[in-house]
Amino acid sequence: MDALSYILIGILQGILEWLPVSSKGVEALIMVKFFDKTLSEALVLALWLHIGTLLAAIVYYRREILEILKNLKNYIKNPAQDTEANRLTSFVIVTTLLTGLIGTPLLLFGLDKFNFAGNAAMLLIAFFLILTGIFQWTAKKKKNTEKELILKDSIYLGIAQGFTAIPGLSRSGTTVSTLMFRGYSAREALRISFLVSIPAVLGVEVLLGLLKNSTFDVLIIPGIIASFIFGLLTINSLVKLAEKVNFSYFCSGFGLIIILYVIISSSYNIS
Repeated sequence: MDALSYILIGILQGILEWLPVSSKGVEALIMVKFFDKTLSEALVLALWLHIGTLLAAIVYYRREILEILKNLKNYIKNPAQDTEANRLTSFVIVTTLLTGLIGTPLLLFGLDKFNFAGNAAMLLIAFFLILTGIFQWTAKKKKNTEKELILKDSIYLGIAQGFTAIPGLSRSGTTVSTLMFRGYSAREALRISFLVSIPAVLGVEVLLGLLKNSTFDVLIIPGIIASFIFGLLTINSLVKLAEKVNFSYFCSGFGLIIILYVIISSSYNIS
């Protein structure tokens, strides 16, 4: 892959990250199909591109992040104090710990074991895209309110986010749906989803840097920059769009199209 290819996929990452459609899965699919990458290689490259949207999320949610950081001193002294800042801090910490406990072995297993390409990789991504769509469709039927943060919900969220290490399982789609199942409004679910994604993505990048640094390609840097720029440009409008539009049909439909393509291409030997 050359720098231009990474830039184009980086732009895609900057757009898809804010929609519940598995940006990681879509990008991995493109690299598997058009650049002859194994699923393992494609996933690592897609995860590197998440650095750009991670920085965009930090800029966009800077006020909330600063509030958490400012509250850390008070939180350490009085963790049981019932304030909104303390509840949010505890929520992020518990979610992140559970995400790491579940997601780290899944990610390492995936990177080591998903060393296959072609139709098998495409079918795996398609299956989890359909699963994401079904989960979102079910969650949309739940009645949601302006619910306050409850620590128990961070346990459900951390477990759900941990499993999104699986390719094709949308992180935002899964976490937002989990929160909506628990009664949160779409707007609040999206806000919390992206806040808890920041430490999770940081953890993934540290893990990749320590254990998978040989997979880093210096040509991906322009792609990361493109991911950041387009992420920053689109986050506000696309988060609002995600509040109103049901993307479950897109995920399930796209997954079915991939399966049909694999069946037809296998039958007629289409490369």
